[in-house]
Amino acid sequence: MVNWFLYGMVDSEDFGWFRNTEERPITFEKRFDEVMIPLMRQEKLRNPDLIIETSLFWDDNFFDIRSKHMNSSHSGSSPLTYSEINWHRSRVHALIAKTRQLYGVKVPIMFRTRHLRKDNRWNRVLRIFQLDQSVRAIAEELGIKLFDWGGNLEGQTDMFYDDDQHFKNGPATWLAGDMMLFYLKRAVTAGCWQCHQWRD
Repeated sequence: MVNWFLYGMVDSEDFGWFRNTEERPITFEKRFDEVMIPLMRQEKLRNPDLIIETSLFWDDNFFDIRSKHMNSSHSGSSPLTYSEINWHRSRVHALIAKTRQLYGVKVPIMFRTRHLRKDNRWNRVLRIFQLDQSVRAIAEELGIKLFDWGGNLEGQTDMFYDDDQHFKNGPATWLAGDMMLFYLKRAVTAGCWQCHQWRD
């Protein structure tokens, strides 16, 4: 299993005001080409059997920081605007296209859907729901299946180790691993992914 870490759907390397203490590059295009693919080749890893992608929480953070940087009255506590969601949709489409360019159309892709934050201060849960519903619509449009781990964690917000969104090791993380192995078996079983009709 390989975990490719992204800083959300940010689309420019020139945003020095966005997470300027984080290691560059920050766009997924450059992270793929300059960091992840070279590391895969260095480790002699072959093409993946299953790809699970997600981009929600970092994008919510990006919109918030961008608003502050631009001194916008549309603060991070406001619901996302149509233009923000439309921008996010275009970037998610670009992420899928980049993935397909690298690995072709036969490698199964899933989208990991949202989980809840511990509370809804500053509309943070609402904004995640907005992005999540948008991504779900893209997945349906493109025939991408959903990795709905977060939907099975309702009521489990006492398991966060950072008092916000990251789960500590325990039942929530074990479930993620079990689900990944379950879908991986479907992905590597001949004909299962394409022919098995499932909505889970």
